[in-house]
Amino acid sequence: MEITLDEAKKLKSWLEKKSPKTFGGYQKRYFRILDGDSIIYTDKDTDKYEIKGRVNIDTITNVSKKEDTKFRITVSGEDRVYHLKAKTKELRDKWVAAIELLMNAKAKQQKQQEKEEKEEEKEEKEEKEEQEDPHQRTSSVAISEHKIRVDVDASQSFDASSSIISNTTLNTSSNSAKKKDKSHSKYVKMNTKLLDKKGIHNLLSLSNPDIKKRFFSGFLKKGSKLDIKKKKFFVILFSSRPLRDSDYEKDDKMIDNSKLKEYLKFDTLFFFNVDKDDEKDPIKSLDLADCHSITCEDKD
Repeated sequence: MEITLDEAKKLKSWLEKKSPKTFGGYQKRYFRILDGDSIIYTDKDTDKYEIKGRVNIDTITNVSKKEDTKFRITVSGEDRVYHLKAKTKELRDKWVAAIELLMNAKAKQQKQQEKEEKEEEKEEKEEKEEQEDPHQRTSSVAISEHKIRVDVDASQSFDASSSIISNTTLNTSSNSAKKKDKSHSKYVKMNTKLLDKKGIHNLLSLSNPDIKKRFFSGFLKKGSKLDIKKKKFFVILFSSRPLRDSDYEKDDKMIDNSKLKEYLKFDTLFFFNVDKDDEKDPIKSLDLADCHSITCEDKD
């Protein structure tokens, strides 16, 4: 039975579920898969319903076909096996195929998440080692009453950071060059991923040269010198004029306000939560017109 992932995430139908009681028979229940994360069953097939039970996809260890139109779901962490029966073999096969597909998708997602966590742990360790290097330098941007410290490697992912921080060149010790290149590659991947997750491509056509020259995105760590653990943000800025001096000399036209959608405003830093992919709106913003100064300094 062929079924796509989108179809599997929306599958729903009437099934018969065997009662967990010793001499219990089959009970008719309406089963739905919710967003590919869980299977619920109810007494009704209407939009308003009371959930009678739920099975999370990532707790399913096995789904198997049985005789006639029956199939079975085995769940870890529960002393129970779900015995189900469909109206036809075709419907039974569709449910089994959908659950197997979602189980595989969850397994891949979990594996990818574990890989990213290991890479992040490794990166944090390397970052800590670099911070202990007396020759290592970072830049600091003082904006209004806020102080935002930018790690050297993180700043490399800013498409136009040099225009924002007075064309300052950031230097690192030669023996950390390989680490910097590797870290830069990671930040580029994270930057690309978050532009998609936060829906920025829906707000701006970043492939348009006029818009690309006026846009940057990257990562900032914000906090005071007394902070033990600074919070990292994903930030974007869209300017009414080109950000780089070389582009500004060739293109001094201003983008019309009609180009902006939703929350976007010109010359404003928008801060996004890095840890929550489902949060598409910025959690705070900072209008650069309110800046008293923009300065750079060596790390203490």
